[in-house]
Amino acid sequence: RVQILLKNELNEPTTLNFPGLPLPASQLGIGDVTERPIPPGGERLYSFTVTPDMVGTHLYESGTDMASEIDQGLHGVLLVDPARGSLYPFAKVDALYEIDAWMVDGSTTENAFGLDGKPYPNAPELTVPYGSRVVLRIVNASGMCDHAMHVHETTFWLLAEDGHPLPVPRPMNVLAIAPGETADIEFAADVRGDWMFHCHILDHMMNPDDEVDMMGGLVTFIHVK
Repeated sequence: RVQILLKNELNEPTTLNFPGLPLPASQLGIGDVTERPIPPGGERLYSFTVTPDMVGTHLYESGTDMASEIDQGLHGVLLVDPARGSLYPFAKVDALYEIDAWMVDGSTTENAFGLDGKPYPNAPELTVPYGSRVVLRIVNASGMCDHAMHVHETTFWLLAEDGHPLPVPRPMNVLAIAPGETADIEFAADVRGDWMFHCHILDHMMNPDDEVDMMGGLVTFIHVK
């Protein structure tokens, strides 16, 4: 049984939305659709029971004025584990990356991107042991933009989409992931080196006002040691 108390300390209304979870309408948190938005200073208790079909990687986010509030950071990741054991017992590394997007310099569309709240070169890097099997859970918390995620020097396997395992894992080199989607991928770290993990849409790798060099935004590195 899960209870989440949302206290609104903003100067505007908000709600809490759990896309992809099979919840009653009263708990979905879609402002002005399934509930009245929580006013500034107000609070709301969300309550639901975790069921086996919820096991996996999910997103939570604002469900009110989503284009503005999601871009300003009202989102996160909800991981549902099996009742016993782990979801990926074969994995030596089980890592998580949340894709962020912002509207900067007066833009009315998302034009700056990062991983776990930070653009390259400050995005978190990952070091994995040589020969290990690695799972990456990727969550697209962009409010508007699709992304095309790519890991250098390997073919990876798509294990799950939106918290649901595929009947048969699918090999790929570029993962297309839409706003609000999640994907779990796996690869074998069988080539030593420093390998880029990035979006293959080029302007998602070049944030406005990057001062170090042209590369920025949705880029990081995976180090196989």
